[in-house]
Amino acid sequence: MRYALIGLLLYLSFSTPVSADTTLTWRGQPLSIDIPVGIERVIRFDANKVQVGIPRDLAGIASAESNNGFVYLRAARPFGQKRFRFRDKETGRIYAIDVTASDAGAFQPVHIVDETVEPTILDPFNTGIEATADPTWPAQDTLDQDTLDKNTLSNQDDSAAAPVEHAPVAHPYTSLTRYAMQQLYAPARLMTPLDDLVSVSVRRTELTALVPGASVSAQILGQWRNLDHLVTALVLHNTSDQIVHLDPRAMRGNQYWLTAALIRDWLSPVNQSGERTGLVVISQQQWTDYPWLQR
Repeated sequence: MRYALIGLLLYLSFSTPVSADTTLTWRGQPLSIDIPVGIERVIRFDANKVQVGIPRDLAGIASAESNNGFVYLRAARPFGQKRFRFRDKETGRIYAIDVTASDAGAFQPVHIVDETVEPTILDPFNTGIEATADPTWPAQDTLDQDTLDKNTLSNQDDSAAAPVEHAPVAHPYTSLTRYAMQQLYAPARLMTPLDDLVSVSVRRTELTALVPGASVSAQILGQWRNLDHLVTALVLHNTSDQIVHLDPRAMRGNQYWLTAALIRDWLSPVNQSGERTGLVVISQQQWTDYPWLQR
């Protein structure tokens, strides 16, 4: 009887999970998790592709891998609370999670359950309205710094940290990008002024060879300059009957860019919804006048 009881206890100890998933509910407010030092902690999202934004000051300290909705976070040493951003690449939804790493960090997987209502995000570049018009723009929370981080020019993949800036800037790249978008399409109530930016007259307004190997025209809608940066807003239009996938790293002229941001990284075939999207480029010099940007 004694041995049977011992056997039952051993069976229960090995057959019962050591720890269950921790479920965190996303309602638009930042979440907090603690990860163990030196051991991966798994975060599961209800999404197929998740892009991870790691704070720049954690380069070499924190790392992440993303695979089919699972994100594997690892910390090489302890660090205090830092804001990580996880983006659903299909919907553009941003999840802000405050991460802390400690020797006593939790091990069990985390499941992020999204209970927010999926917003309808308008693409102002697909309206056919002139740049001086004032169409309805998405709500302010879709124009914040997190959202404009998506589709930025970077040599890093989903598992990498945020792109490295080439030089110190008075305004973050995302603020400059948001400014360009707002100047073209946002109502006045949503605009964030940047007093040091002034409008630049553009000599060449259309670039026909910006996207190599694809029938995509690029129309320059506006340029602004301050002491250190030139901000260029363009609309990309697919003129072929094929879907075009966009990557700023493969576009002509990117060697002069500090960063670039796409509203969407693909174009539908011509005459279909999604045949246009927007691109904002930040550089230190004028790059649109080079002849090789024309076929």
